[in-house]
Order: sequence, then C-alpha cells, then structure tokens
Amino acid sequence: MTALGIAELLKTITDRGGQYGDTWETCEWNALNPFGFLSKAESRKAALNVLIDIKYARMGGGFKLDTFVDLAAYLLARIGEEIETPSNP
Repeated sequence: MTALGIAELLKTITDRGGQYGDTWETCEWNALNPFGFLSKAESRKAALNVLIDIKYARMGGGFKLDTFVDLAAYLLARIGEEIETPSNP
C-alpha cells in the first residue's frame, strides 16, 4: 500500500469514527439480533461481516476508490473487534 493509500485509509477511519462512533457504541442491533441470542460484541462482529460482504459484492461493479478504502477500514475494525472480544478465547 502506498503512503497515499494509507493516508486515505487513515482519513476515512478517522472520519467514520467521528461520524458513527456514538452509534457503534450505543446501537441495540435489533435487526441483526431480534431474539437477543447474540451478545453486543457478537452483534457488532456480525454487522461488520455484513458490511464486508457488501463491499466485496460492490467490487464487481468496477473500480471505485471508496469501496476499497471502506473495505480496508471495515476489515481493520473487524480485526479490532476480534482482538477486544475473541470468538474463540
């Protein structure tokens, strides 16, 4: 990854954190977890998995920089979630 690519990724992560950080912390995940079987950590991981799947699907539509930057940010966020609350401790 080039320095420009890394700078764009860091900018996106910072922007998204400011825009959505409060929602990420307080979300109830009702649509993902309607019966309450998942913990908040499991729901957050599932949400990131869905976002990652969507970004992968969008790659078939041609190159769009934000698709790749968002995908990288979602993958990093997913790694962070796994480090914070491992699925298989």
